[in-house]
Amino acid sequence: MRRRSAAKHNSKGGGPGDTALDHWQRLRKDRLSNAAAIAAVLSMVAALLSWLNVLFTGPLPQTRGNPLYWALMIPCAWWASDLTRFRPGAVIVMRFMFIMAPLLASITLLQSEDTRPDSILAPAILFALACTMATVGALCYRRSLLRREGPSRLRR
Repeated sequence: MRRRSAAKHNSKGGGPGDTALDHWQRLRKDRLSNAAAIAAVLSMVAALLSWLNVLFTGPLPQTRGNPLYWALMIPCAWWASDLTRFRPGAVIVMRFMFIMAPLLASITLLQSEDTRPDSILAPAILFALACTMATVGALCYRRSLLRREGPSRLRR
């Protein structure tokens, strides 16, 4: 195992010569920051799928033709894309998503009119996935470099 120089890799930045690119490279290599981002995206996808399951009935090609489907999907895809670069706005939404994804998935689970096990199975699985991923993401974020040093300082 190699030791890293404390002057180059401290918790407040890389030192006097630290650039925005150096900071982004450290964020990109930090496993906990990446795990938190991936878990946030997966929890958001689970919550979104639970809502799509409630809003749309029918086959997937028919669902994709609905403008509401795209109005929900495009902002989420845009956010996930910005989160891969650890942009400040996306990181703020990521922290918010750790709370909102399980709440959104629970709303779809609770609003189910039919309580048969086969009709409630998909929302229950998506709720469990959203809760699990949000918890894992929040725990990873608490110990990550992303929390200690903040989001990327790169310009678009």
